[in-house]
Amino acid sequence: MDILSDLDDLLCDSLLNCHRMSIQATDRIVLRLEILSDAFEDYVIEVSHSATATPTYISLCVELQIVIAYLLVLWQTELLRISSSDRPGPGRPRVYLNPEMIEFFRDNGYSWQQCANMLMISRTTLWRRVQELGIPTLRSSSALISDAELDAVVQMIYKQSPNNGVIMVWGQLKSQHIQVSRRRVRDSLMRVCPEAVRNRASRAISRRIYNVHCSNALWHIDGLHCLIRWRIVIHGSIDGYSRKITYLHASDNNRASTVLALFLEATDNDGWPSRVRSDKGGENIDVARAMLTVRGVGRHSHIAGTSVHNQRIERLWRDTFRCVCHSFYALFYDMEDMLILSPTDELQLYALHYVFLPRINRLLKEFKNTWNNHHLRSEHGLSPNQLWLQGLSECNFDCDVETDFGTQDGQPNPFDMGRVEIPHTTVNLTSTEEQALRDQINPLSHSELSGLDHYLNAYEYLKNL
Repeated sequence: MDILSDLDDLLCDSLLNCHRMSIQATDRIVLRLEILSDAFEDYVIEVSHSATATPTYISLCVELQIVIAYLLVLWQTELLRISSSDRPGPGRPRVYLNPEMIEFFRDNGYSWQQCANMLMISRTTLWRRVQELGIPTLRSSSALISDAELDAVVQMIYKQSPNNGVIMVWGQLKSQHIQVSRRRVRDSLMRVCPEAVRNRASRAISRRIYNVHCSNALWHIDGLHCLIRWRIVIHGSIDGYSRKITYLHASDNNRASTVLALFLEATDNDGWPSRVRSDKGGENIDVARAMLTVRGVGRHSHIAGTSVHNQRIERLWRDTFRCVCHSFYALFYDMEDMLILSPTDELQLYALHYVFLPRINRLLKEFKNTWNNHHLRSEHGLSPNQLWLQGLSECNFDCDVETDFGTQDGQPNPFDMGRVEIPHTTVNLTSTEEQALRDQINPLSHSELSGLDHYLNAYEYLKNL
């Protein structure tokens, strides 16, 4: 295989020439390793989806991918060392800083002090080099948006998610690249919805301690069934260490193939977890099979247990219902009271899914971005995205674990129904009819009635077919 041949050449260069490489030669090796790492990552994904690949071969490919990543880090470190010492004349060697790395840290919400700590330099040195490199400081970004403009954005957020608090609204603003102080967010909420702020402040929440040793050590996966009455289930996954949501999506079925597709898409973005914890529902069986194939057997690659022990995602479900699903839950019951929706009417359910599944998933995507950027008080104000990045440097997947790894006794989810089978909607449209429906009704277009008018139009169209 060309990839292995290229890796063999790079290893020979590493062993024979590592002590006498110029900065140009070292830079070329780093470039080759970056290309090799990307190519091999695609190859591992292809192999993991192959029906002919053996578990042993897949496991070896994953281990080799880790070796390539380790080599890349070593040579990047060597390039940094050479660049730092390559300074003529007296004085301390000049620190080499990658502008893209600094901007990456800033885009993920790191303060200047946190950036300096990550780069192992002083804040003064970092600030001086930032000025030399012309990197935007974003120091005045808070002044770029007026109070009136901020109130308009906050009011829109509050209208979509009326149960969000200061921290979640602040996280949603960050996900929209609006950098303002927490004080301004709190003041804006007091101007937009003062009564809601006072009500939230009166509710004290008890927190419990939970520990997983690094990012991607354990993912918690589960399904939320609060909308199951209308054949809608929400599948989600959260990293146990950082609390980063890796996927969150609403579907009209609870099939194992649907959960696996969401899981594999998440692994393409964030890498494979070392272990996965789920309940014993049949919808998780394909994910369990994939984990045992890629990570191996005899090491608890997939841990199945009760939902009350899947505490990380049970906590996520409470916030998901409060911030996203509650409004749809109330709306659908109101539609039943108005006699325009029945959970047993196939045509009405088809119209409901056509209009509201895209709207639910749009809000779930916004909630995911908000959650991953909101500050965690128990983690010194770091966000899940920041914790996830920091935790990658502490990864050690070789330790032995027990079946209760990543568990914490919690309260049962009132919407947890165990294994759930969702009937398939019997309405079948031709491709021409589906296209005509899409041309006539855009489910994501603006609606003053929260999508109710789109639903009525879609139902009327389906009745006339």
